Amino acid sequence: MGYVKTQDFHFPIRWDEQTEDWYRLTARTKLFVGDHLRVLPAYRPEIVLSPGIQVLFAEPSVVHLTPPSPEGEATLRIDYGQAYIGTAGIPGNRVHLQLGDRTSTITFLEAASEVAIEVRRWLSPGNHPERGEAVDVVRVFTRDGGIAWQDEESAPAVEVQQGEMRIITNGRGETMTAMEVPNWVYGEDLRDIDRAASITLNSLLVPERSIKLSLKEQLTDRRTEIRSLAASSLAYLGDFSAIVAELRDSRQRAHWSTHFDVLRQLMASSPETAVVIRETWEMLDPQIADQAYRLLYGYRDQDLSDGADQTLVDLLDHESLTLRVLAFENLRRITGKSLFYMPHITEEQRRGSVRNWRERLAAGAIRYDSPPQPHSTEW
Repeated sequence: MGYVKTQDFHFPIRWDEQTEDWYRLTARTKLFVGDHLRVLPAYRPEIVLSPGIQVLFAEPSVVHLTPPSPEGEATLRIDYGQAYIGTAGIPGNRVHLQLGDRTSTITFLEAASEVAIEVRRWLSPGNHPERGEAVDVVRVFTRDGGIAWQDEESAPAVEVQQGEMRIITNGRGETMTAMEVPNWVYGEDLRDIDRAASITLNSLLVPERSIKLSLKEQLTDRRTEIRSLAASSLAYLGDFSAIVAELRDSRQRAHWSTHFDVLRQLMASSPETAVVIRETWEMLDPQIADQAYRLLYGYRDQDLSDGADQTLVDLLDHESLTLRVLAFENLRRITGKSLFYMPHITEEQRRGSVRNWRERLAAGAIRYDSPPQPHSTEW
């Protein structure tokens, strides 16, 4: 069908049905219809999907290679992730994409046409992750040239020109001016420390060995960035033990916000995954599991008015580091402020910042400036 194009330290991984495990793919590996691929955090592998279609993936992505269309055109299913698709200089090429529960078709109108696509499941803060309330969100950015975007076979195609983006939320689409192309397209979305960690981890993950086993071996590395990347990668492969443990380790404080994002993204991906996250917490830290899980899926303004604001501020002084971390992540994202609070320092050292939070609580100021939206970067 196609092959892995990447030749540097970037790589995808593929599910092996016989061993029921994940393995790293090297450059020039042949790909087949039915392959289930994943991209781990901080990596940007590229594949050739067909002679006229090349796809570069950025950040965690779940991808399935599907049979060509009846016309022999390339197809691809992306459950979630980020993909940058080009035509290899061939105008008129088409690619069919299954994005969440929608099937869409891209026609590249010019030889230089290139498109960036983000696919995610978004869980509005306060919605229970096990009730199937997350919505599909697709954002399409035309970087060069123009494309025709067709949301369904029966729908008319819509042109999306350079400088425009199309947003599809829960099946409803609109085209608007794009203020800027997202920084992941240019590889500028990573912190230097995470990029360095991905290069180091690259040499420790060999193609012939279970990727999960290799990642678990890095959880004891003395470098916090290596442990963080290994824990996040394992979470994207369905093992949440390490990332839950990260939230109670003060040495990992530089990565707590990232881990909060990872857990929320995966919690939103499916009710079944949310259940596994909850059960992992119940197994590892049963005394705080219910509170931690509730903090992870957040609060509506109405919840805050009904007393959740008081709960969050009270938790800033809880004996559990995990609960302090999660409460603070909520407060910071709700208000956009930190008030110099740091979850890992002593109660005496926290006293001034907690007092500032209590003053905001008394003033009724722990509220969203505007309700979180599906394109929100904070949720």
